Amino acid sequence: LSTLYIAGCLNALSIIFALYYILRNFFDEKLSLILNLFVVEFCIFTTSLMNFITPYSYAIVYGINFFLISICFYLAFLNGKKEKIKYLYGAFLFAGLAIANKYEFILYFSLLLCSLYRDKISFKHSLALISTTVLPVGLLFLLLANQGLTLNDFTTYLYFFSKYIKSPGLNDFYAGSVWFVPGSFSIAIGSFFIQLILFLIIYFFVVTLQKQKPVFRNISFVIIGLLYLGIFYYLDNLFSRFLFAHMALLVFILYILKIRKIYTEPKQFFVITAVVLTSFKVFWFVHTTHGYGHYFLPMLLLAVILLVHDFYLSEDPKKDIFNQTVKIFFIILFVTSLFFNFMNVSKVNHKINTPKGIIYAEEYDAAEFQFLINWIQANTSPKDKILVLPETALLNFLIDRKSDNNFNILKVEGVETYGEEYIIKHFKVNPPDYFVVIGTKYADKRFSIDYAKVLSKWISDNYKPIFKLKGVTVTVIYKKKN
Repeated sequence: LSTLYIAGCLNALSIIFALYYILRNFFDEKLSLILNLFVVEFCIFTTSLMNFITPYSYAIVYGINFFLISICFYLAFLNGKKEKIKYLYGAFLFAGLAIANKYEFILYFSLLLCSLYRDKISFKHSLALISTTVLPVGLLFLLLANQGLTLNDFTTYLYFFSKYIKSPGLNDFYAGSVWFVPGSFSIAIGSFFIQLILFLIIYFFVVTLQKQKPVFRNISFVIIGLLYLGIFYYLDNLFSRFLFAHMALLVFILYILKIRKIYTEPKQFFVITAVVLTSFKVFWFVHTTHGYGHYFLPMLLLAVILLVHDFYLSEDPKKDIFNQTVKIFFIILFVTSLFFNFMNVSKVNHKINTPKGIIYAEEYDAAEFQFLINWIQANTSPKDKILVLPETALLNFLIDRKSDNNFNILKVEGVETYGEEYIIKHFKVNPPDYFVVIGTKYADKRFSIDYAKVLSKWISDNYKPIFKLKGVTVTVIYKKKN
C-alpha cells in the first residue's frame, strides 16, 4: 500500500504542476493558483473513491497525467523559437503513454496528427513522431506477448470486447453520461442555471463594489462566501455531485459556436479541442465526487474559463471583472471543499489493519471489512485461491491470497458478455478454493438475486456455505466440497 500511496502522490503532484503550466499560458499567476488550489482540494484530496491518489481507476489518473504533460510539451513547441521539434516529440511520446493507460485518449492522438499538417511538419519527422506515440503501446503488447499472449488470445479478447460494449448492463452503466437520458439531462441543465445564478451574483457585487474601499469590499465578499457555504452545506449533493454536471456539454456548445475564431488561435484551439475530444465519456453528465466525471473536471474547468475569457468577452474591462469574479467564486468553492473534506475525514477515520498496510473507512464499513479480513486469514491458507464476487479483487491484494485471473470481476455487464455457461465451464477446469459473495448492488442489481442465478446455483451445488456476515451488506463465504 505504501508503494501505491507514494506513486499516487507523485502522480497527483505531476498533474498539479502540469495543469498550472497550462493555466499560466493563458491566465495570470493568481487565477492559475486559485484554480489549481480548488482542483487540489475538490478533486485530488477528496475523501471519496474518485480521488486522484488511491483512485477508483489508476489507469485514468495516470492517463490524465500523461495527457496533461503531452499538452505542456505541445504548448512549449508553440512557444519555442529554437529546436522546437524536440518538444513535439515529447507531446507525441506522452500521448502514447496516455493511450497505453486508457483508450479514451486515442481521439487526442487524432488531434496531434492534424497538428502535423497545420504546423507544416516534414514527412520524415511526421513518421518519426507517429512512431514515438506507437512505441509505448507496442511495448505494452510486447510485454503481454512475453507473458504468453497469443494471436488467438487477442482475437478472443476482441470478440468478447465487442459483446461487452453492446451489453445492456454497460449501456445502463453509461446511461446519462455517454448516452442521453432525459432525467440526467434535466439535472445538468438545472445545475447550469444554479451555477450561473451563483456566479452572476458575485459578478454583480464585483461591479457594484469596485469603487468601495478595499476593507469594505473584502468584508462584503467574506459575508457572501459564508452565505454560499451555508447554501452548499444545506444542499450537500448539489455541491459535491451536481454543481458541475453540465460542464462537458457547456464546453462543447461554447466551442462549436466559436470554432472558426478559436481555430485562428493555435494554443487555445489545441487545448480546448483536446479537452472536448477526451471528455465525450461524460458528455451529457459530469457526475463529480462519486462519479467518473470527477477525473475530467480539472480539464473542463480550464476549457470553459478559457472559452469565455478569450472568445466571449471582447472588452478588457469585462475580462478584468470576469477574472475577479472567477477568483472569488473559486476561492469560495475551495473553502467549501476544504470544509466538506474535514467533515468527511472525521467520519472516514477508522483503521483497517491488513498485511499490506492500513486503510481507513467509515465505522460500520471498517468493522465489517476488518472482521472479514481477520476471518479469512485465520481460516484459509496463503496457497488458497479465493474469488470475491461480484468484484473487490482489492481484498485478495490486502490479504495476499490468489484470485482467478479470468473472472475476478463479474458485475452485470461481465456476466452478460461471457454468459453463465462459459463462466461455469471455466470454473469447472479452474475451481477456486473459496467464493466470497458480497451482496452489493450494481445498477440496482444484486449478484445471485437479480442476475447470475445459474452461476449462483452452480456455486451452491459445488460449494458449501461456511461463514455468513451480516452488516451493511450480507457476505457469504463458500468452500469447495470434497
